[in-house]
Amino acid sequence: MDQPKRPQSHIISTRSAKYLENNIPDEWHFNVPANDYGIDYQVEISKNGQVTGLNFSLQLKSTEETGKGNFAKVTLKHTTLNYYQVRLEPIMLIIYDAEHNEAYWSWLSDHRIDLTSDKKNYSLRISKENKLSEIDWNGIASHVQKLFNAKSFISDFDILQIENNLELGAWKVYYQEDYEQAVYLFRRLIREGSVSYNIHQALAWSLYQTYQYNDALSTINLVIESSETPNSLKIKACILTEFGFATQDKGKLIQARNIFKEFLTGEDSAVMLYNYANALNSLGEFREAIVQYRLSIKKDPNEARCWKNLGTTYYNLGEHDKEMACYDKALALNPELPQALFSKGITLAQHFAKHDEALVLFHKVLSEKNNLAQEYVNGLFWVAYCYEQIGDIDKALFWVDKGLSFNGSSIYFLNFKSNLLGREWRNTAKLKEIAISFFKYRVELDNDPKSWHQLAIIHNWDLSQILSNVSAKFGLYKDLNYNVLAQLGFTKEDLQNTLSFMEYYKPFRDKYPTSRYISNIISPYFSITAEFFNLLELAFAVAFNQALISYRTDNNEINIVNSLTGTMLRFMPVLIKYYLPEEKITDADTNEVILSCFPGYTDMIYREIGVQSGHITVNLNLRKIDPVEYISEEYQDQLGEAIYNNFIKYLN
Repeated sequence: MDQPKRPQSHIISTRSAKYLENNIPDEWHFNVPANDYGIDYQVEISKNGQVTGLNFSLQLKSTEETGKGNFAKVTLKHTTLNYYQVRLEPIMLIIYDAEHNEAYWSWLSDHRIDLTSDKKNYSLRISKENKLSEIDWNGIASHVQKLFNAKSFISDFDILQIENNLELGAWKVYYQEDYEQAVYLFRRLIREGSVSYNIHQALAWSLYQTYQYNDALSTINLVIESSETPNSLKIKACILTEFGFATQDKGKLIQARNIFKEFLTGEDSAVMLYNYANALNSLGEFREAIVQYRLSIKKDPNEARCWKNLGTTYYNLGEHDKEMACYDKALALNPELPQALFSKGITLAQHFAKHDEALVLFHKVLSEKNNLAQEYVNGLFWVAYCYEQIGDIDKALFWVDKGLSFNGSSIYFLNFKSNLLGREWRNTAKLKEIAISFFKYRVELDNDPKSWHQLAIIHNWDLSQILSNVSAKFGLYKDLNYNVLAQLGFTKEDLQNTLSFMEYYKPFRDKYPTSRYISNIISPYFSITAEFFNLLELAFAVAFNQALISYRTDNNEINIVNSLTGTMLRFMPVLIKYYLPEEKITDADTNEVILSCFPGYTDMIYREIGVQSGHITVNLNLRKIDPVEYISEEYQDQLGEAIYNNFIKYLN
């Protein structure tokens, strides 16, 4: 009767495991992970029974024979190599040759692998000169130590020479990148009297990795004062880069750039080049940042964050095809990298109008399974934007409200919601109710003039009601009288528009105050009242805002001048009543007033038309307009006659 036979592949696999385990030094520890995701053994380098924190992982393959030639071949899946990429420790590859009862080894890092390609499998060659039976385990320990030192930018350090168990424990968690625990243990060692240069430098790096930039900077400065080295200076540059970016401190970024520029060499790690590029990018030196990102990628093509930041640099330059290619590289390496998902989604929405595709990427980050919404608060703006663009107003409001729940004073979220409700409140009673509540919130929060504008429209306030609500809120309406405004022809729409465009008018008026015209209109025959200046300010504001509205009707810059001239003709003649004194003056003085004031008054009008049209066209990046080209003699005669007639009317 036939009995079940054990497959030959299983037999070889068992033999390979025994062969490997018999070769690992007895003092070292190893374990076999419960789940095989590409790691067959985890090896801890020990000294006197104490683990040191130095460790590496093994991938063990076996075959009946490796064939002729000087190399054995190992095939690994793309997904497995991706997994290795995020491991902290070095990876050793071993292939066992059953025919010769020998195994061959190499470090994964010895192979140049581009994980940004779409290959599903990679074939790696291992030299048969690297026999496991002849391996120098002391050399392996030194190599692992060197790799960990390089990753931490520490020179001339051998953990196997450490006798203090507390210090061994500190270095162990440090090498495992448990930086919070490392901070605690290194500080404890320092309190107990350690003056080790390496301990202080490792503490600085651990503080940097836990975002304690101020303490990190203070610590590395002490290290540099004690013994300045290129490594300590480059660590300082890394700290300054992140600290400067987090606090928007340009001075720190400049210092970081200058240190990197002086001390980086062709031998530096990809990490250092990456941080140098980040400093350059933050300073707006985008072309040089690209050079440094590319150098970093040349050393390590499988760092997803570097590809992502390179993409952001291309975004800053407006080179969006190159930008998207970089995000795709980043996501090929790490499909879950939230910064790349969000950045790609934003560009899809903003520059390619692919809002549905963008939302798919956003929701990979914002799924209910994680808690990343608070970490990417600013990204919620683009989620809301995409829903608005596809017409889902309820979801747009949901996501903008989520953003406001994290940052209730964010001007981006506030303005987005204001603009959205300003367009949509008429559609349903529910949206109208939401709009009223929100605009009331905004006027209480920051006295937002656009929100006053929306409330005026929603409630259909007349001129008197608008004035009573806003006169105490903005200097533009202070001390204005409803009856005077109505008599002069100001309408509720005029006041609504001044509220709507106040964010544009105020900076203009701050730069070009109406007081600049005093020399035009001052007279030895009478004093100008404050009421006139208040009315003049309002008339100029109406002219400015109406010019913006007129331009937006068909994006024709000629409309700006035409609108300004029309509004000036509408208000400036009638304002003469409040410019001239109420008391009667003699006929002789009347002629003197007209001769002295008429030219200055009309010149003030043309100066204001010129400065307003110039300011608007410059800020809208339009062709500069010379109003003289479009102010006809007929208009000049019409305006001059109206002003002259009112001078005569109100002087007699």
